[in-house]
Amino acid sequence: MPTVPSSAELLPATPATRPVGSVPALVALLRFRFGGRPLRVRITMAVALLAVLTLTVLAAVVPTRVDLPVDLIPQVRLYLPAAVLIFLLTSVVAGVSSGGGRETLPADQAVAFPIGSTTDHLASLLWAPLNLAWLVQAWTLVASAAIVGGRVHLLATVLPILLWVATATALAQAVAWGVEIVRQRRHGVLAIRVVWGMVGVAVVVASITGRAVDAARVMGGSLVADTSSAGSEGRWGVWLLGCVAVLALGVLAVWVGARAAKQAAMVLLANAGVKVRSDGT
Repeated sequence: MPTVPSSAELLPATPATRPVGSVPALVALLRFRFGGRPLRVRITMAVALLAVLTLTVLAAVVPTRVDLPVDLIPQVRLYLPAAVLIFLLTSVVAGVSSGGGRETLPADQAVAFPIGSTTDHLASLLWAPLNLAWLVQAWTLVASAAIVGGRVHLLATVLPILLWVATATALAQAVAWGVEIVRQRRHGVLAIRVVWGMVGVAVVVASITGRAVDAARVMGGSLVADTSSAGSEGRWGVWLLGCVAVLALGVLAVWVGARAAKQAAMVLLANAGVKVRSDGT
């Protein structure tokens, strides 16, 4: 469950209670949570992180070092925009299923060590790669880009995909916080169910009619796929503009998500009978 209801950011900003920056607070929180772990546990965590990084590199390199069927590359190129949006959709489902955020501290510890809503939001982004489904889809996207691009300019081909993975994660978390806000309103649960039903119907219709790829291109999936292709073909102007656009969207998503997380905390407190001013105090 999210720890934002006990957020220190919602307290009056006096010199004694003024909250520290979200990033320093997150660093301190990570030190608090993992600093007391035994050396064996910390070594295991380091090995796990190294394994994830190694598998990511292999996902990009291996497809360019093996002989692939000739007709595979056009198929992967055709369906890459749809895969890009599927990653976003599944990330949204994961974020909504987690109740808006991933637990940074156990609830009993959060009472004694309250954290801010923005810190909670940043931590939820940090924990996203701990999801196996997230990792497998990210590796699949990286491998698909490598198949389309080949060995030439491999890094330029894969970089837009990596930027999209981070951006989609931030977008999904922002949507998840928004869903959390709506869910706490009157008839909010019903509204969320109606929206999810409409999304499900749209996905089924697109699949049955064979318009999934066209829909993915219309919804922006081609931006990431075309940027990746531009990197493999040496069209550096298109590649640079695409990367900047994806990166800017990711930064905006992080900011919007932080605002939504704070609003979710205010709504929770208001529903609990705590008076909250419009400035969050």
